[in-house]
Amino acid sequence: MKKINKVICSALLVCMVVAFIPIKTHAAVASGTKKYVTVGGYYYSYRSSVVSQTSYVEGLGIVGSPNKVNFPTGYYGINARLYNSSGTLVKSSGWHYNDNSAGGTTYGSGQYYRNGTFYAKSQMKFYNGNGYNTYTSNSSPMISRNQMNMKERINAQGTTYGSDFYAQSEDEAPDLVRVLGKNGVEGYVYAYDLYNEPTNLSEVKDYIKTQNKTYSIPVYDENGMTVIDEFEITNNVIEDVVY
Repeated sequence: MKKINKVICSALLVCMVVAFIPIKTHAAVASGTKKYVTVGGYYYSYRSSVVSQTSYVEGLGIVGSPNKVNFPTGYYGINARLYNSSGTLVKSSGWHYNDNSAGGTTYGSGQYYRNGTFYAKSQMKFYNGNGYNTYTSNSSPMISRNQMNMKERINAQGTTYGSDFYAQSEDEAPDLVRVLGKNGVEGYVYAYDLYNEPTNLSEVKDYIKTQNKTYSIPVYDENGMTVIDEFEITNNVIEDVVY
């Protein structure tokens, strides 16, 4: 019996360590596997994590420097994104570029105060010397893929609509991306509103001056014509790393 109790206690301890990796009091984090890429002569790591607090959940987009070097201003951007279990985008940071020389940044999607199960799956941009290459991180491990309903459909206007969860770039996203508005109404935002972004280093440096502002874009019904809510783009720098 003592041996069985020891086995049970050990198993419970392992489960607790796996389930809760504390980063703050009453907080837990689940992280996706890192990806690595060399762009414009710089070597980057990037990943997504979900932080669960007592009262809210938040998605994180994280860029790092495996070689522990600082990247020049405007050389990488992060769009931190949080999805619910049906693949609906519930929080997005919009694009945030490093506004100083830094070896990495952790950027938050904005805090979400509803119950449910969530994924984080963020996008990153890296400067290639002329423009930017866009990459999508691995998702954070929260629920299984087969629980999601993310089929893309076409409306009466011939516009595609659905989740952009599996889109690896803006080109793969539907025209209307499913979101949950700030008033709790599920609808769609136009991808060109959601992916509104600069394309070169000069535009990024201009964008940096205003990137910390929170703003809203309209949420439409599935036909993309009737406005039914607003979706808030929230900027939230968690941490810059400087070497």
